Amino acid sequence: MKGNLVGTEADGLHILRDQRFRTIGAREGLSSDQTTTVVEGAAGKLWVGTAGGGLNALPRSTSDAGAASPYTVRIVLLSDVILSLAAAPNGDLWVARRMAEPDRGARWMRIPQRTGCG
Repeated sequence: MKGNLVGTEADGLHILRDQRFRTIGAREGLSSDQTTTVVEGAAGKLWVGTAGGGLNALPRSTSDAGAASPYTVRIVLLSDVILSLAAAPNGDLWVARRMAEPDRGARWMRIPQRTGCG
């Protein structure tokens, strides 16, 4: 994705493009303003992890308001706190999520590209 991306602790995702910042947060469709991590998938989709809102997907063009699509995190990821994201060359998405008691800590999970990530 063109532009510099900056995730913030409590203000959503800030995208710098054409010397102007654009903020994408809960008002624009993110599940939470508390962004923790961001990565661009192989197909150009922008993945945004949040603290408490789970995983969100943004299309390649983020010019449309309300373009964010939250994933069903409690079913798919078993946690709504995303600590880190990584995009594999084959299109798979790797998600580090915080685990609940008694495990605590982080656990990585692979989401295959065929499920729509990437």
